[in-house]
Amino acid sequence: AVYPSTSCFEFLDRFPDETACFRHMLEIRFGPAIACPRCGTGQRLSATSRQRQLYCWRCSLVVSVTAGTLAGHSRIGLWNWFYLMLLVANRTTGMPIDAVARQLGISRLAAYRMLCLIRMHIDKLQQADRGLVGGPGIVVEIDETWLPGVIPDDPLASSGAIVFGIYSQGG
Repeated sequence: AVYPSTSCFEFLDRFPDETACFRHMLEIRFGPAIACPRCGTGQRLSATSRQRQLYCWRCSLVVSVTAGTLAGHSRIGLWNWFYLMLLVANRTTGMPIDAVARQLGISRLAAYRMLCLIRMHIDKLQQADRGLVGGPGIVVEIDETWLPGVIPDDPLASSGAIVFGIYSQGG
């Protein structure tokens, strides 16, 4: 799927500060009502003194908004994570670690960690989109053969071709 890219100006309009990023995460994870996931009584969650956490006064549940996300165990601000995802998404050639460190004003180690997490997440999304062959309990047949006498496009290559096939019985 191809998505239109977001310009830096559009990003700054939508996410001018850390609070806008936090509100966006709240809306994505809990919906516009921001109700407690445990009691489900419609009791609105309240912000705690700790950053990125919400508290339910009825059942005493403390919820971390960033738990289970790329920024879950990070001290780096949400705005930096959002901005780095914009940079990575808008560049087709990838982002060097030094460029990320300069852009965000962070150490090379922090930039390396952030890029690794984003790349792993992108890889998981791409694997889900690909529809990989096989899986637990699925029989996959793989075969290859050499076809001599096939004229290659490259005059330096030997005359012949390798044919490789994969068939999944379960889909």
